[in-house]
Amino acid sequence: MNLYEKSVKIDKEKRMWLHRNKHYGDIGWKVLGFDKNDFSDKNGCYISVGCCSGKLELESFQKIQKSENKKKMFEDIYYNEVSREKPRVRHFLYKFLFEFEKGDYIVIPSEFSSTFSVFQIESDVLDYNNNQVKRSIKIAGENIEKIISEKRDFKYFRKLKPIRINISRRDYARGALSSELKFQGTTKELSEEAKENLINAVEANRPISFYSIAMKSLTTELLKVIETITPEQFESMIEWYFKKIKADEVEILPKNYSNKKGKEDADIKATFENLKLQIYVQAKHYKGKADLKWANNQLKEYKEIKDMSFKDNRYSIIYWIICSAEEANTEVVDENIRVIRGEEFAEMLLKVGLQNIDEAL
Repeated sequence: MNLYEKSVKIDKEKRMWLHRNKHYGDIGWKVLGFDKNDFSDKNGCYISVGCCSGKLELESFQKIQKSENKKKMFEDIYYNEVSREKPRVRHFLYKFLFEFEKGDYIVIPSEFSSTFSVFQIESDVLDYNNNQVKRSIKIAGENIEKIISEKRDFKYFRKLKPIRINISRRDYARGALSSELKFQGTTKELSEEAKENLINAVEANRPISFYSIAMKSLTTELLKVIETITPEQFESMIEWYFKKIKADEVEILPKNYSNKKGKEDADIKATFENLKLQIYVQAKHYKGKADLKWANNQLKEYKEIKDMSFKDNRYSIIYWIICSAEEANTEVVDENIRVIRGEEFAEMLLKVGLQNIDEAL
């Protein structure tokens, strides 16, 4: 979906909420329409909520819904029938079930990138017996009967309409909105200042930041230059980068060493003494789409061997793959290995400044 394929006007009278769509993992994201960062609304576009919602019986929910004092009845039922205590999460569930209204806007921060998306609520509360919800859950790869039998927290849903998808936080989130996107609870209503920031972000037809416009253009051009250097020069450029950000020690590691056991490999090691941090990097200089499966396996084996052999536990150790290509099959990479693709690496170089970079080449 093209982020700015059409102009959008926000109804300022509607309430605006932040909702974290993280309680049911990948299935929850697929039901919403996301496959990592790729989005489609063809399969339904629903959100759910955790907070012990699976134990709140449909009959109890309907009883609360008809009550003139919903808040009190909810508190009584949640305490007596659901949790046997009154944890803070009950407030999130109450907002989802009884304060969200059709037409309200929902801001959902991504769990996969530094972006957020904006939706509008299209339905009252739906449950997992709704045929369209069932269809969406099935397409996402989950067994609806198993969910029902186990009373999982995947029971109540709201249908959404996409407004803007994958909006860059850096380019568009300002002021109070930027702060509230860091909220780690499940649901909250945006402040008046954050609402104004959100309206500006959604209705904008270009990034708010001049810096971001310039950086996008410059990283594209710099990436073209990086593609022309050799793999050895690419490693030297990474070594130069770590020196530029004040690593205490940077070493290009030997390709073949005497006690090598298999395909384990890392190319660069950077040590930051004050942070007691070491970074091991697998450098991949690609043209076109990068296949990171081999790089992942090399670094994964290297990590396993080092984890067993490291006796000095003063350092925290992290692992990166830096590749020159922008397109890469990152889904094959382990979660504890960070992938830095071409444009991100080019931006990292620009941020530290290119003066003296020729010394690396």
